[in-house]
Amino acid sequence: MTSSVYSILLVSLVFCVSVVDPTGVKIRITNQALNMLRDQAQAIVQEQLLNQPFEGFQISVCTIDRLTITQLTVHRAELRFRQNSGFQFVMQNFEARFSFNHQLDVLGFQHTGAKEFVAQGVSANMELSLIRTQQGRLAVAMPTCEASIERMTLIPRTLLNVLTGCLRHLFNFLFCPLVQRYGIPYVNQMLETIPMRAEVFPNFGISIDYSLTRDVQVTANSLDMSFNGLVFREGENIPALNPAVDPVFTENNLMAYVGVSEFVFNSAAVAFYNAGILGKKFETISSRAAKRYLRFRQFFSQPWRMRAPLAAAVELTEPPRISITQRQGVTVNLRVRVSAASVPPNREPQVITSVSATCEVTVMVTIHGSAAGNRLFLPYSNLR
Repeated sequence: MTSSVYSILLVSLVFCVSVVDPTGVKIRITNQALNMLRDQAQAIVQEQLLNQPFEGFQISVCTIDRLTITQLTVHRAELRFRQNSGFQFVMQNFEARFSFNHQLDVLGFQHTGAKEFVAQGVSANMELSLIRTQQGRLAVAMPTCEASIERMTLIPRTLLNVLTGCLRHLFNFLFCPLVQRYGIPYVNQMLETIPMRAEVFPNFGISIDYSLTRDVQVTANSLDMSFNGLVFREGENIPALNPAVDPVFTENNLMAYVGVSEFVFNSAAVAFYNAGILGKKFETISSRAAKRYLRFRQFFSQPWRMRAPLAAAVELTEPPRISITQRQGVTVNLRVRVSAASVPPNREPQVITSVSATCEVTVMVTIHGSAAGNRLFLPYSNLR
């Protein structure tokens, strides 16, 4: 699925209610995306039901075996949200071609063979629930399903009418179990292949946990999924972080929305800080003015090292602190130390000068539209 399928808006987050179980990332899917999801659901049903045989079935004098859908044509399908549950998927007026083996035993007369029939005016009404497993995964269940058939045509037409009744009963009562047996497990198998933890910077052992933090919330117009979004280093104790607030969406105009809370940024800042990658070392100093200044300072503190090479480093003294407000945007606070030292060969460096500072920068998230498409801009202000 290409990125152009969804219209995604990165929303500003507001402070409303603190949550115990932190939600770092929240995704909303609205009814604007239902047509695309409907086509995907219809494709899964067609792919999973075709050429999948029903289990053997016997009713009255009929014995049916190897009943298989060989062709499925859907003329109308609808997908809509079901409040506090998930989706309602309705397929109406679709046609299906079946092949089967049969055996009839009527008044001592037995008839066996392999035939086909065409079902028309078929309808199926399925309720699909989205649930959160104990492992924090998303799974699909089908609590209710109803199927019916209006008419069917036997090929050839020489079989007894009693066989028609058997086949109608078979479809009405076994179509939904077939979806339950093949369609639902297929969807859940796809969901199970998605890991709840993934490496984002393998070289530094940094991963992210995006398991579900709560049950899926469904209204008549939207579906919200809340993910943990914790960034951490493998093998380290996860530090206690301010859980921040739950991202909040205020509209349903686009197909999908993505909200990211400050919990993600602050956990990432701690992980990067512990990995030691939020700093920079300079093995040489190329600025002549800086060299003159350092040599002048060194003359009074380390006169015996005046010929030793100079090096510098910029590092943080604590993890950055990030906050998000709807009015100001993203604010980053840093405590930085800049140091310079003399580095004689095979000897320990000795600091010449060290300066600490507190930096703050505010970044607003904006989207600018143009003929080439929408672009994300991060203008900054209040740099101190």
